[in-house]
Amino acid sequence: MYNKTHKLVLQLFLSALIIISSIAYPFAVQNNQNIPSRPSSNNLILVEKLFNGINLQGWNIHGTEHWYVESGELVCESGPDHEYGYLSTVKQYKDFDLSLLFKQESDGNSGVFFRSTFEETKVSGWQVEVAPRGHDTGGIYESYGRGWLATIPDNEEGVLSEGSWNKLRIRVIGDRVQTWLNGIIMVDINDKQIGEGVGSIALQIHSGDNVKVRWRDIRLTEFLDISGSVKEFPSMNTAEQIQLIASLTPFANNPKIFKIIKSSLKSKHLDLRISALRAAGQITDPKVVTILVKHASKSDGVEKQAALESLYTLNGKKINNKLLSGLSSFFMKTNVKVEFIRAVRERQIKEGAEQIIGLASKRNSHIRLEAVKTLNVIADIDHIPACINLLANSQSEAERNILERTVANLIGQSSDSDHTVLLITALNSTKSTETQISLITVMGELKNDSTLPILIPLLNINGESPVKLAVITALSGWATDKPLPALMEIVEVSLDPAEKKSAIKGAVRLLGLNKQRATEETVRLYQSVLNYATYSEDKKALLSGLKDVQSLAALEMAMRFLKDDILMFDAEIACIAIANNIHSLFPTECKSVMIDIINTSKKVHFQRKAQSVLNKIERMDDYITQWLMSEPFSVSGKSLYSTKFVAEVDSDSYPLWRNVPEFSDKDNYWHVNLSALKTSLVAAVYLKTNVWSEIEQTVRLEMGSNDGIKAWINNELVHLNAVARGVVPGQDVVNTQLNKGWNTLLLKIVNEGGGGWGACARLRRMDGGHLSNVNIKSQLK
Repeated sequence: MYNKTHKLVLQLFLSALIIISSIAYPFAVQNNQNIPSRPSSNNLILVEKLFNGINLQGWNIHGTEHWYVESGELVCESGPDHEYGYLSTVKQYKDFDLSLLFKQESDGNSGVFFRSTFEETKVSGWQVEVAPRGHDTGGIYESYGRGWLATIPDNEEGVLSEGSWNKLRIRVIGDRVQTWLNGIIMVDINDKQIGEGVGSIALQIHSGDNVKVRWRDIRLTEFLDISGSVKEFPSMNTAEQIQLIASLTPFANNPKIFKIIKSSLKSKHLDLRISALRAAGQITDPKVVTILVKHASKSDGVEKQAALESLYTLNGKKINNKLLSGLSSFFMKTNVKVEFIRAVRERQIKEGAEQIIGLASKRNSHIRLEAVKTLNVIADIDHIPACINLLANSQSEAERNILERTVANLIGQSSDSDHTVLLITALNSTKSTETQISLITVMGELKNDSTLPILIPLLNINGESPVKLAVITALSGWATDKPLPALMEIVEVSLDPAEKKSAIKGAVRLLGLNKQRATEETVRLYQSVLNYATYSEDKKALLSGLKDVQSLAALEMAMRFLKDDILMFDAEIACIAIANNIHSLFPTECKSVMIDIINTSKKVHFQRKAQSVLNKIERMDDYITQWLMSEPFSVSGKSLYSTKFVAEVDSDSYPLWRNVPEFSDKDNYWHVNLSALKTSLVAAVYLKTNVWSEIEQTVRLEMGSNDGIKAWINNELVHLNAVARGVVPGQDVVNTQLNKGWNTLLLKIVNEGGGGWGACARLRRMDGGHLSNVNIKSQLK
C-alpha cells in the first residue's frame, strides 16, 4: 500500500514539474538555445505577468511623462517637460527571460532597462534599445556609463516593423545577455559588469515632444538557484541580498531559504531586515510566530510595522494555536506579551476570548488595557457577564471607556433581557461612582425602556452629583421622548448650571422626536424650556429644535431673537425653516418675517434663503381662501356641465351653502381640497364667494381645477373647460368684468370619478400684478 501511494505521489510531482517547465520555458526551442529541458532540484523557476492590463500595479513612475492603460495596453507618451521618463518594476530581478510586444507611434524612441536603479529620472543600468528603424533596436546601451556595448548588424535593421506590433525578447543569465526581435537574434554578449548588476526592469520614454509607444503581453520567467544563492548569500552586497530575498519570498518555507531569512533579521542594515520580515510572512512553520513577535516588541517605525504585517497575515491554524499558547507563557516579558495579545486581536482569534478575559484582570496595566481592547473585537454575547464584571472592576478611565463600548455592542446584539438585568444588578450593587457612571453610560447607549425605572430615580440625588449628570446625559440621547418629563423637571428645579444646561439640550432633542404630539403642546413645552434658558448656548439649542415645528406660534417665538446680537443668526435660520413649512397656511405673517430678514440680515446666504421662501409666497399671492361650498350634485344620463342644479339656478336662495375651511389643504392654502367628499363619485360641487371692487374694471381671473370647471361672474358665464386633470394654479386664465361694488363669483367643479377633487382661483390685474382695490368676503347670510 505504501509503495503504490509513494509511486502515485511521485508521478503527480513529475507531471506537475513538466507542466511548470512548459510554462516557464516558452522560448526553449526557439533559436536552438541550450536551456535545460527540466529545472534541476536546486533551481526555482518563477513565471510572472508583469503588466495586468488594468492598471500600473507593481510599477513605479519616474518623471513627468505620461504612463497610462488604454484598452488593455500600456501607453507612454511625452509629457509637459518633454524629458526622459521611466516606468520601473517595484521588484528587482537578476536572472530572467523577458518577452513583450511593443508598437511605435509617432517617434518611437524608447527602451527596456534591466538590472537598473533610479535616482529620480537618473538611471544606472543597461538598456535594450527600442528606436525607429536604423537606430539599433535590440542593441545594448549602458546609461551614464560606457555607452553602446553592442549594436545590431546593419542587415537586421529591416526586422523592425514600424507602426506594427513587434516582439522583443531579453534573456539575462549571469554575465550573458541575449536579445531577439521578432524571433531573430540581435545581440549575444558576455559582460562582467552586467553580471555584477542588480535592479529593476524598466520601460523608457525618450526625451522629445512627439514620443508615443504602446506595450502589452509583458511576461517574465525568473531563474533562481537555491543552493547557489544560499551559498553565495553571505558574500553578496546588501542590495543583492534584498533582491534575492524578495525573489525567494514565495518559497520561504524551504528550510534553506528560511535560514537566510532568519539570519537577515539580525543584519545591521534596516532595508535587509525589513525585506526578511516581509518574506517571513509567507512561512507556515509556527516557530516564526515567536520570531516575529519578539522582533516587533523590540523595534519601531517601519521595521515594527513590517514585523506586525507579517505576523497578522501568517497563514494556517497552527499559527493561531501558537499565538494562543503564547498568551499562557508565565515568564514572558510584558512588551512581548502585549504583542501576542495584539496579534490575537488583529487576527480576530475568537477562540482566545476566555484567555483574554483572564489577562484583562491582571495587575499589569499594559497587559490589562491591551486585553480589554482585544475583547472589544473578539468577545461575543456569551461573554457579556464576564465583560460586565470587568467593567464593574475596571481600574482606569481608558479601560472603562473601551468596556462601555464592548458591553453596549454585545447587549445590543442580544435578545436576552437577562443581560439588561445584569446591568441593573451591577448598578444597584456597586458603590463606586466611576462604575455607576460607566453602567449608566451603557444604559444610555442601549436606550432600553426597562432601565428607565432605575435611571430616573437617580435624578433625585441631593446636591451636585456626577452620577446625576451622567443620567441626564443618558436620558438626553433616548430613542423616544419618554424621559422628557424627567428632564423637564430638571430644567425647572435644578440649581446646578451644568445639570440645567445638559437637561435643556436633552429636552430640546426629545421634543423633536414625537411627531404625534399636538403642535400646540410642543410649542408650550418649548416655551417652558425658554423660560428657564438663561445662557445663549441653551437658547441656541432651543432655536435649533424649534425650526422643525410647523406652527405660527413657533415662528413668533423665534422672531423674538431676531434683534439679539448673539442669537440673530440662529433665529434667522429657525424663522426661515418654519416659514418654509407654514407659508401656505400663514402667507401674510411669513411674508412679513421674510422681508424683515432680507432687509436686516448680515449674512447674504440667509437673505437668499429668505428670498426663496418669499418667492414661494408671492407666487401664491391673492388666491381666494374664503369660499362657500354646496353639497355634491350628481345626475344619471346627462352632462354634469349642462345640467343646472339648484345652487346654479338661484345661488342666493340655495339653503345648503357651508364654509369651506373644514376641507382646506393644510399644505397649500390656495387649494380648495374637496377630497374629503367621496372621491370616487362622479359629481359636481359649486364654490361661491363675493368680491367687492372699488371701481368698475376689467380683471384677469386665474383658475385651476380637478377635474373640469365652469365659472360665472354676476350670473354671466365667463369660462368652461370640460377636462380630466389634476389641479395646478393658473391652468385657465380669462379676462372678465367687475362691477363697482359687490360681485358674485361662482365656480362649478366637476369630478370625473376617482383621484383628487379640488380647485383654486384668484383675481389679478391685467398685467398679472397684485389687485389692490378689491376685497373678498364669503360670509353666510
